[in-house]
Amino acid sequence: MIPFSILLFAFLLKIPFLAKPLVGYFGSYQTINAMMAQMMLHGPWQNLTAPRTFILFDGHPGLHLIYYPIGSLAAAVLNSFFSGSLVFWGRFQAALFALLAGVFFFKSTEKILNRRIALISLFIFSLSPTVMTMGTSFQNEAPALFFLSFAFWLFLSEKIYAGFLAGLLFAFAVAARLHFLSVAPVFLFVWGSEKRKGRQLLVFILGLLIPIFLLYGYYYLLEKNFPTQVMTSLFSQSHEGRLLPDFLGFTKDFYSRLLMIMIGPWLTPVILPLLLLQNPARWKKERIFGIWLVFSLSVIVLLPKKVADHPFYLIHCVPAAAVLAASAYETFKGLIRKSIRVLFWSAFLFCALRYYVPTALSGGMDKKKIPAIGKQVQALTQPQDKIIASHGSSPDLLYYANRWGWPFSLTMRESYVLTSPQPRHQRLVGKGYGDPVLWLEKLRSEGAAYLVLTEPDVFRAQKDFFDHVMKNYPLVQKSDRSFLLFDLREKRT
Repeated sequence: MIPFSILLFAFLLKIPFLAKPLVGYFGSYQTINAMMAQMMLHGPWQNLTAPRTFILFDGHPGLHLIYYPIGSLAAAVLNSFFSGSLVFWGRFQAALFALLAGVFFFKSTEKILNRRIALISLFIFSLSPTVMTMGTSFQNEAPALFFLSFAFWLFLSEKIYAGFLAGLLFAFAVAARLHFLSVAPVFLFVWGSEKRKGRQLLVFILGLLIPIFLLYGYYYLLEKNFPTQVMTSLFSQSHEGRLLPDFLGFTKDFYSRLLMIMIGPWLTPVILPLLLLQNPARWKKERIFGIWLVFSLSVIVLLPKKVADHPFYLIHCVPAAAVLAASAYETFKGLIRKSIRVLFWSAFLFCALRYYVPTALSGGMDKKKIPAIGKQVQALTQPQDKIIASHGSSPDLLYYANRWGWPFSLTMRESYVLTSPQPRHQRLVGKGYGDPVLWLEKLRSEGAAYLVLTEPDVFRAQKDFFDHVMKNYPLVQKSDRSFLLFDLREKRT
């Protein structure tokens, strides 16, 4: 009952935020996943295998080929069975996958160590701010964590079929989040340390590699056959120097940022010190999780910029860190009075909520503003109309307007894209990106019917762009001052 109580408690803490709009904490990422889910629900069946968004490239919804959106597929399936809000089911699938990941994580830890350490580990894991936050985010992190935990639990069995299934499930984790591949050495260590048969390792590798090669081989063919329709892909990003970029890990700012992530949303300042209090005498069995932690943390070196910009890139390190912290606590708890132990866990819970709740509540007035504007845009336009939706640099308005089109940044003159050496960014600049007037006219030539602006003050501050739009295109609605809608279908004479 205790494991269930921990999992239920963590799940209940997520419920108040499951219907929250997709704005705020990495809202752009969540919106893209919601778009892919919507395309799976209402588009042709090919959208299930070739994920597409609402953002147009060469007149077609852009192909998103970085990972397979398992979270989007789960949300689409849940929505098709139970109807309701796709946003709710997108967040719900994350909460459900986080809970199920906890189940298999607990079973694995109990089998390797003991029930008490497994319970403490589960408490730390389930309430880690990173796991809590991504357990309410319409993204792939929670599904990937579930498949990783499930695969690890299966691989603890010495049966041959379990090895193949573990490889297959681990492939799903890697397909959802490629950097989870850094945990692969843990499976090799388990196999080698227990002197298992070579067949189990062989079928595990086959179960892992076959789906991965099929997926990314298919994505490669899609990019080759439809290069102008690709929004982003693993291959284009890998050609842009995303691995070890400028050895960012050796800069002072990076280390400062990394420390803030690890002290804060990763494990909190209460739990992190326990990782430094390891007892080597206890490491006969704990070393499995030590190897897990070391290899999973290698993403800091391999993908430093990703880790610095996206704290959730360390989510696959949390299970191992939780076990090692729990083991250290068990070693030293006898030296601490009961009242201090109660205070310790109370402080952890406080810190966990302190980092989780603000991110879950983030978004400010946009939580009401963007969905409301989206509904009005739907009422004022036709389903076939393509729109330019401007809300910062985020595509969230495009999603809530439920229209195909383009996001549009009013401050694109200040964008990092203008100085970026990446080929795809240079191509955008060559086509006019950076000058709002040129970019507007380019999108209009590609079929944009309406321009939606949610920041009137920012719009007025861009004088050249403001004058161009006001001179050439009629304002459609004047009753709601929170946004402006211009008709681009025909210029004023």
